[in-house]
Amino acid sequence: MVHCPAFIVLFLSQAEAAVDVMSP
Repeated sequence: MVHCPAFIVLFLSQAEAAVDVMSP
């Protein structure tokens, strides 16, 4: 499986969304 930049950007976007949800 190739880790293309688009996949990395999408993963980071999902991580930021998760942090926003967990933050009070």
